[in-house]
Amino acid sequence: MPLILIVVYAMARPADDWGEQRQVCVDVLCAYLRMPYEWQPESDQYRKGEREVRQTIIQVIRDHLRESREESSWSTCALDFTRATFDGGDFSGCRFRGSVSFADADFVGDLISFDGAGFLDGAVTFRGARFGAGAVTFNDAQFQGATVSFDEARFSGSAVTFRCGLLGPGDITFHHASLSGGTLTLDEARSLAARSASTTRSSATPRSPSTGRDSTRARSPSAAHGSPEAR
Repeated sequence: MPLILIVVYAMARPADDWGEQRQVCVDVLCAYLRMPYEWQPESDQYRKGEREVRQTIIQVIRDHLRESREESSWSTCALDFTRATFDGGDFSGCRFRGSVSFADADFVGDLISFDGAGFLDGAVTFRGARFGAGAVTFNDAQFQGATVSFDEARFSGSAVTFRCGLLGPGDITFHHASLSGGTLTLDEARSLAARSASTTRSSATPRSPSTGRDSTRARSPSAAHGSPEAR
């Protein structure tokens, strides 16, 4: 096993055993993902080296965000992925209860899954994130008590889908988001509370930056208020 991977796993151990230093360990792992990273899928060395390290870090974080035991869960930790580059990653089934930032992050390829994830009682931002390639899925995700912002996000090549999500009190906003060349689908949401229709919304219909015209259309009465599908 490469030395850097040994270090990654070693960083997770004190986070589990020493709760007071958990946030410090999480910060170090997130900081690695924020380091400059050039996406070069055609490079064999790229596939075997740096990508393996980054995917391992995501896996370690994911496993701890799925953990149900409070003493080893990282779900309440602050996660700072600001300006990080993601060319794949599995966050499915994770529980986000703290402050999470994907602000200005680049989603550049492969599948990034938030399927079945729970955004619960925290603040999550994808503000200014760029969805340029691959697919990003939030299918069956649960949004309850959280504020989730896609404000100023740019959808320019990815297929981003929210299907059959569970919506509770909170906000999902898309203020000044732009859509050009990708697809954004928000569909078949199910309410967890009667008041979710007034508190959970997709605000500011995404528009095509080249035409300024609406690039969405409403789906069904069961969808969250203002939930569009963009093609």
